[in-house]
Amino acid sequence: MKVLVIQIRQLGDVLLSSPLGRVIKESIKGAEVHFLTSEIGKDILTGNPFIDKILVIKNGIKSEWKTILQVKKEQYDAIIDVQRTGRSKRITLLSGAPIRVAFKRKKENFYYNRLVEWKNHGYTVWERMELLKGIGIENPVKPYLPELFVYEEESNKVKKLIPEGKFAILVPTARKVEKMWNLENFARLIDFMKEKIGIPSVVCYAPGEEKFIKE
Repeated sequence: MKVLVIQIRQLGDVLLSSPLGRVIKESIKGAEVHFLTSEIGKDILTGNPFIDKILVIKNGIKSEWKTILQVKKEQYDAIIDVQRTGRSKRITLLSGAPIRVAFKRKKENFYYNRLVEWKNHGYTVWERMELLKGIGIENPVKPYLPELFVYEEESNKVKKLIPEGKFAILVPTARKVEKMWNLENFARLIDFMKEKIGIPSVVCYAPGEEKFIKE
């Protein structure tokens, strides 16, 4: 079986959807798993041994039509649309895949022919495993967690930036300001961990956020 998993946006969601590849591979003998995501999402999946091919879609209608043609050419047996955005719905519907899977919602279900009821399993990854019922996988072997597969060169580069021993990673920024915790609280948390439990902090941020972090 040749399966395409679609999770275009949000890095965290790309990572949380990636274990679907492993379960498909371990549950269906000879399965081939492809993943459709954004250019930045590709970095999260690169090196994952359970994903055979990564398809990348860029912004704009031109890239969307190019992706639709590419997906049709691949002749997938099944497509699992985790995200259900406007783009992912159109790509799924026009793919020509005989099995088109997504979670059931109140409207716009006509894009799919295998609708799965969402169930609360207490963690996003395990909830997304429910989608695999659409391709005949009823019970994953165990509660999988997301995995990052890092090349040795990348790993060595990061090791030069971090302290030895135990440390905490803090990411104070967010895509939306209303989702961010107060900077003063992060500062107090850093002091507390260092002074009370002896753990230093590594603060991570994206390009363009340097000024915010220096505060």
